[in-house]
Amino acid sequence: MADIFGAVTGIKAAYDIARAAIDVNDQARLNTAISDIIDQLTSAQSGLLELQQQHHQLIEENRQLRRKIDKEARFEQYRLERTPDGDYVYFLKIEFESPEHPLHAICPKCKEDGRLSPLGEEQYFYHCKTCKTSYSRHPLPPLRR
Repeated sequence: MADIFGAVTGIKAAYDIARAAIDVNDQARLNTAISDIIDQLTSAQSGLLELQQQHHQLIEENRQLRRKIDKEARFEQYRLERTPDGDYVYFLKIEFESPEHPLHAICPKCKEDGRLSPLGEEQYFYHCKTCKTSYSRHPLPPLRR
């Protein structure tokens, strides 16, 4: 806010100097007034460029925070559950299931890394194609001898 005030003050000062210079008949005083106007406008321009840079930084920070909030909201749609064989995976909560978003599980390891990676389902395992980790889905059948 102080930068905006400084830029406005600089522009107003340049305007005031220009108004006063209109009545100056002495060339030396006129040259001094013009120099002062240029200094004030340069200072105001510098302040405005700094404000523009800060504005762009805030826009980018806002964009990143919105992405983070969106990602956290997506992860809130899952609950950690234990599989029958003792592994843990995140399942989509029933209230978020829909035809466009069918019931599925995501990888806990990828979730810790900030990725939402759906698990592929095989007969006895869930398999993550992103990190290549497998989680037991059902107990393996007993070995036959």
